[in-house]
Amino acid sequence: MNFYYFLLLYFFLIPVFTTPLWSHDITYELDPEVHRTSDIPFQVHEGHAPLSHYLSMEIPFAPIAHLRSQIEKSHPQKLKHRGEAHITIITPVEYTQVLKEKISIHEINQIAMNAHVQSSKFNILCLGEGKAKQASTFYVIVSSTELLNLRVAIHQLFISRGGNPSAFNPHHYYPHITVGYTERDLHEADGIIKNKNTCIGTIIYRNDNLSNPQKKTFSLFL
Repeated sequence: MNFYYFLLLYFFLIPVFTTPLWSHDITYELDPEVHRTSDIPFQVHEGHAPLSHYLSMEIPFAPIAHLRSQIEKSHPQKLKHRGEAHITIITPVEYTQVLKEKISIHEINQIAMNAHVQSSKFNILCLGEGKAKQASTFYVIVSSTELLNLRVAIHQLFISRGGNPSAFNPHHYYPHITVGYTERDLHEADGIIKNKNTCIGTIIYRNDNLSNPQKKTFSLFL
């Protein structure tokens, strides 16, 4: 009896716990033009409104808009968006609550420009979704050593001026490109961590070359 019970556990329950969460995900296409960031001028974010100071890398909007239209085909409602795309490097909260004490936003922008931030490389990982109650936000999860190194450089300057090293963790970073949202964009304050644990779909490059219609998969869930 115990032997047959063991077999039932092995063949029916074990696969449930070993199957990856993304094994039945949807595939989305993304135009590789999303990487042509060097064609976009660096944008300064130094407004007078609260939380208007931050650092970002601007991303071509058209590829993200096309991705959003694909999501909307399987989503019950049209997604809101800001009409632009970017990867945040230093968040408004990080600057206003910590970095502002020792570094001006102008200095942070200068560091980014000296590092040619708009030419930074990044990798596409997957499409992610964050949910809080009835609200959802969709985003492309990315990774970038160059953007992470930029945060490290800002952290080093912060420390050199007497800043508390533990007040700002440059490695606490989940880079992404917001695609759209149902009500408003959701953030860490809403309990949303935009990392690979929230992946819901694989992203592949769109290939418009008719002589070679093969599509290259870009999401490996590493």
